[in-house]
Amino acid sequence: MTQKERNVQVKAWLWQYRNAKKEWQRKDEEVAELIQTQEAAKAIEYSDMPHGSMSEKDLSDLMVVRDAYITKAIKAREAMTQAFKTVSSAIDRLDRLEHREVLTLRYLRLDGLRKLSWEEIAEKVGYSVDYALEMHGKALSEISQLIPENPSF
Repeated sequence: MTQKERNVQVKAWLWQYRNAKKEWQRKDEEVAELIQTQEAAKAIEYSDMPHGSMSEKDLSDLMVVRDAYITKAIKAREAMTQAFKTVSSAIDRLDRLEHREVLTLRYLRLDGLRKLSWEEIAEKVGYSVDYALEMHGKALSEISQLIPENPSF
């Protein structure tokens, strides 16, 4: 495997936190949508309007579905937390502070779910963009020695 191919593999491994965070956020939004739907159903049930209402069984079914989605969201959050710990731990094992800073900013410090730009990273660490990119490349080489050849996500 060439160094370039290995770097692609290492980057994918480092992005596992961001991907897990996206998945958790997606599951969390699904839960919010289901809760909103359930609240709307309850409002219909208690309404004096002459049109149909939901039965207790229908509401019970909604509760079961909501609980299943909540369980999935909790598991996604646990996966996100584990991915953060795994990536953070590997980054912390790097020898050079500059390498730890650049990788932390690139792969763990997200603006929402948006990765920081190289300009933002360079500004935060007080280096030029070129030097930040150089440190990133060196850090990838260093961290590639710390993670398995075929990492699992």
